[in-house]
Amino acid sequence: MIGGVRVLVKDSDKNGTIMLLELWVYIWIFLCYDVGSNKSDAVDPVDIEIVTPSFYGLDTLTSANYLLPAVTTGLAALRRSCPQFNITHRWLVDPTIVTCAKQREVIQDLLAKWYYLDRRPRAIPIILLGGGCQEAEYANQLANAWNVLYITTASVDATIRRKSQTPTWVTTSAISLDYGNLFKQLLQRYQWSSLAVIVDPYSININQSRNIAGQIQRRLQADGFKVLARDFASLEDPISRELLAVIRESCRVVIYCGGARSLRNFFISATDNNMTDGEYVYLAVTPFDHPSYGKFHWQEFDNDDEKIRAAYRSLLLLKIYEVSNGSNDVADMLSIWKNLAEMDERIPANLINNLPLPYLSSTHMAFQLVGQVVGDLNSTVFRQPHQIDGTQLARRMINKTFTIGSEAITIDSLGVRLVGVTLQQFSSTSQKLETILIVSETLNGTLVWQYKAPVSWFGRSSFPPNEPPCGYLGQSEVCIRRVGQGILVEAIGIGGGIVIFTGTLVMALIVKMYGRPINPGLDWWMLEPDIRWSVAHRKSSSLRRTQCMESVSSLL
Repeated sequence: MIGGVRVLVKDSDKNGTIMLLELWVYIWIFLCYDVGSNKSDAVDPVDIEIVTPSFYGLDTLTSANYLLPAVTTGLAALRRSCPQFNITHRWLVDPTIVTCAKQREVIQDLLAKWYYLDRRPRAIPIILLGGGCQEAEYANQLANAWNVLYITTASVDATIRRKSQTPTWVTTSAISLDYGNLFKQLLQRYQWSSLAVIVDPYSININQSRNIAGQIQRRLQADGFKVLARDFASLEDPISRELLAVIRESCRVVIYCGGARSLRNFFISATDNNMTDGEYVYLAVTPFDHPSYGKFHWQEFDNDDEKIRAAYRSLLLLKIYEVSNGSNDVADMLSIWKNLAEMDERIPANLINNLPLPYLSSTHMAFQLVGQVVGDLNSTVFRQPHQIDGTQLARRMINKTFTIGSEAITIDSLGVRLVGVTLQQFSSTSQKLETILIVSETLNGTLVWQYKAPVSWFGRSSFPPNEPPCGYLGQSEVCIRRVGQGILVEAIGIGGGIVIFTGTLVMALIVKMYGRPINPGLDWWMLEPDIRWSVAHRKSSSLRRTQCMESVSSLL
């Protein structure tokens, strides 16, 4: 019996058969041992588990229903580049959550449930987050504690630049610029030290607006700038109406974070208060062109168009530069993303043709970035995949430039993608906003300023000063003293003029009353001949009367 099989042999062949059977037994044992040995030493396919906490809603362009097309194409591209790996993706969604505010409350619960209960223990975990609800820092707290690679693709919190707290955090976001540092250098360039930071509280992207405004406010206040931070709700709001009076008393530079419609209302109020005459500079911030941000243009074919066109001369618009609809990779993916969006009923029909392309592009790019980094790891590392932590993976991404499709992206030492922005100004010739300045980041942290046009501001070659010469209210001591001196000089001049005029008038009256001037030479102003004859005739008559009177007196 061998392996449960009965074997029958003849006596004459007994010895040879035994030898043959012994050979087969040895072969069978060897095969069993070899197979068992291979099974114990075999390397399982590398397992990568990607999760994205999100929600389905309409109050941010970074929710799941907007990013779903890019996650689908990005995952497919990752699997094509790493076919030897087992790669999965999961949405971590609470179906009861439909707003950003609620998403911030539950994001750590969603991640903790996945990590402690549902995560595959031998898989390489990656958290990929769109962001946009100011929840990025909450997710980072857990990713840092778990040492899990953490990638954000849309919005970025300023915390990412503190690497002691964010060793596993990398971002491919196209709006990851350090707005605080950008505005600090921009204001210093034009010697502005006092400003107002205004937020539109009803913007569809309010969380993004507050994030950008918060970065600007914190950085500038830390560096000694005088910052007034306020909301501008509507023209009907009494507090909003009083805001302009506060601005007039404290600054001449206004940074506006919000949509184009709210800015239009703000400009209507500013114009009515004579604050769009070139003395004020308004810096509006928008991530990129998209209907949800509104159209930054003066013309809406209503009664306020001309007022807004004049006000737009006081506007500088800061807008995303690097990611554009004209990118070849984006153009290639656009039709695919539209088709995927049409199949998702949670995306409004009016936005299928207006997808937030920079967000989709950076999300798709994040999967490709993972593919390049993981694909470069050698087989020895993958024998112990549980020892590949988030910090190690993040370090393989920072301080490097990656070619993804036809586009090159650079991740700096802080894990932040280097991007650029444009500064646009209204042109009276074209009647639209045109680029006058491009600002881009470098790996060493400096900003490169590329001017496309010289400064032209209400007929001047420079922007207005931080403070008017006579102060914000025109009541500086120097100007008051100067005005007082001017009034004194003017009063002296007027008084002198009055004295001269009065004297002239008195002399004229004396001449008229007494028929002769005090000084005969003062009749030079009588130019007409008949007037001169009349005067001469009066003089001779007077002389004769005088001589006659003297003769009479002598006789008496």
